[in-house]
Amino acid sequence: MIVEGDTEYTAFSMIKEMYPEQYRDVQIIRARGKGIIPSVAKVLKQFSKSFFILHDTDEKTTSKGDKNPAWGMNNTIAQLLDDEGKVNIVACKTCFETALFGQEVKAEKPYSALMRIRNDIASRDKVKSLLDYLIGVDGAVLPENCIHWKEIEQLS
Repeated sequence: MIVEGDTEYTAFSMIKEMYPEQYRDVQIIRARGKGIIPSVAKVLKQFSKSFFILHDTDEKTTSKGDKNPAWGMNNTIAQLLDDEGKVNIVACKTCFETALFGQEVKAEKPYSALMRIRNDIASRDKVKSLLDYLIGVDGAVLPENCIHWKEIEQLS
């Protein structure tokens, strides 16, 4: 699976560490930004049967009311979808921390996620549920505020 950034990578890596047998074959690729996801996905499409992309929806506009370029990347990511079903896309509304932990974090986001997973069972369960969904565990449920989407209109 491809994840947008360090926070998602850290959170899933922590879950993998807590449940090593369950996730030993799970590969997580950290894109280090929404704009890098399409390039990584194009490479994976050449070699993988199927994979998931996890990204933030972001806001349509910035705090100043301008168009948010991060929202515009959702259209670019949508172009990765294919008729073969190789690419599956899940988005966190509006970001990973807000969707899974109920609050936006401004500083030390990976560390904050790590501490929440260690110390808060409900947060750990949400992250584990999302990971299970992304890797196709039977019966896994996508957490609230996360959406498995195929049409850009679903993100609004």
